[in-house]
Amino acid sequence: MELLGANRVITRFSPVLPPINTETGFTAGTLPWRHFDASGLGVGEMLGGRVLRVTARALPLALVVGLFGANQSDSAEALGPAILLSITVAPAVTSITQGATQQFTATGTYSDLSTKNLTDTVTWSTSSSSTATVSNTHGSQGLATGAGTGVATIKASNPATPLPGIAALTVTPALPIPTTTIPTIPTTIPTIPTTIPTIPTTIPTIPTTIPTIPSAPAALVSVTVTAPVANVAVGAGEQFTATGTYSDLSTRDLTDSVTWSSSLTTTATVSNTGLATGVADGVTTITANDPSALISGTAALTVTPAPPIPSVLVSVTVSPAAANIAVGAGEQFTATGIYSDLSTQDLTDSVIWSSSSSSTATVSNTPGSQGLATGFADGVTTITATDSGTPAPGATVLTVTPVTTPVSPAPSVPQLALTPASGKKKTPVLARGSGFTPGNTVTITYLSGLKAHKRGSTVLCRTVAASNGTFSCHGTIPRGRRSGKRGNHTIEATGTSGGMSTSNFTLVRR
Repeated sequence: MELLGANRVITRFSPVLPPINTETGFTAGTLPWRHFDASGLGVGEMLGGRVLRVTARALPLALVVGLFGANQSDSAEALGPAILLSITVAPAVTSITQGATQQFTATGTYSDLSTKNLTDTVTWSTSSSSTATVSNTHGSQGLATGAGTGVATIKASNPATPLPGIAALTVTPALPIPTTTIPTIPTTIPTIPTTIPTIPTTIPTIPTTIPTIPSAPAALVSVTVTAPVANVAVGAGEQFTATGTYSDLSTRDLTDSVTWSSSLTTTATVSNTGLATGVADGVTTITANDPSALISGTAALTVTPAPPIPSVLVSVTVSPAAANIAVGAGEQFTATGIYSDLSTQDLTDSVIWSSSSSSTATVSNTPGSQGLATGFADGVTTITATDSGTPAPGATVLTVTPVTTPVSPAPSVPQLALTPASGKKKTPVLARGSGFTPGNTVTITYLSGLKAHKRGSTVLCRTVAASNGTFSCHGTIPRGRRSGKRGNHTIEATGTSGGMSTSNFTLVRR
């Protein structure tokens, strides 16, 4: 009996096991096996219920269960039938001349990691029968024959798995067969002379120089096209080389003298120096034709999709572009990042805020109030938002004016800013404000109508003003008719115990 698993064989294993000794855990008597195969699975001996010597590598689960006495039918039910996972066709890439044949084999890989030759059971097909045919006849399954020059895909299909096995076959022109002319045998017998010629008495002079026999020029027999890699991404290039083989078995680089062409210019183009450039994903045939001998060579080129280009931060914009506040008042600035794919992102909470003159005004980097500037003395300062992703920071100018009534500090004027300030319906927005009563509930409302008597309102968000009078919350511009017609719409920030500020939102398209 032989047990098979993971391409390993245990030979001379007795199908009848002696009774197991309950004290030792081994069987009584000598178990008639002592050798595993030469692949290194292991060797072992058992005598008198004791293991004398065992050397083994990892065994498949089914083999381990069989060796240590588990019920065979229970093991089969536990493991389940092996499932065909994939089919591999070999050789994966090959080339033959027109009229020649190539035998392909199909190997199935199963869920128990075993493999099986499926060449005679799969269904063989070709993507181009004018280029190559493949046999499904019993006794010659998988035998491909070159019909015409080009590239064909050889496929092996099995209904047990949705993924067929494939291979690429390139068919090149057949080599010319030299012809031999048989000389004509004369049918007449020449006349034998009856006179004996006179034997010369002088010995002719033997020439000391051997005349040079001119050799016939070597003729081009075939052209071979090669490339370092047989695939290229869209937009990338791959250099092909054409090598000529001549009748005297010599070779020559013909890359710059042949005529290059691509069978599918929508997939890839090729220059007159053999440089191919991917245009769109797919497979094309690159051909090099010698214009004098009219002999061509071909190679397949696979073009894969280009990897996505990551979006990078291009610039930072600070709004409002210019602002004026009195000494002691605040101004909320926002930073918007513009990326290489033309998308935008609110960076107010991630940039580093700074003021060129902290004696005139400071700007906060504290979480919850980033970008809030406070005036200290009259003057002009530059507010800058710096992001590590771009060397060009965003900047704006803040003018601080003196307080006109020094009797008592003027109450902060409620301020409201919306990011982004424009978009279409269902656009997510961030509302930020300052100058509201700390602890006061602030309601952000979108007014969709342009005329007061037709105006509708939608609450974007509600929040509570922080201890410094600032707030921020997220909302979404309503969709449908509630978004209103395109143009400017009013955004209101209203506190429950007083204070209100407005801002504009531009609806670009309904």
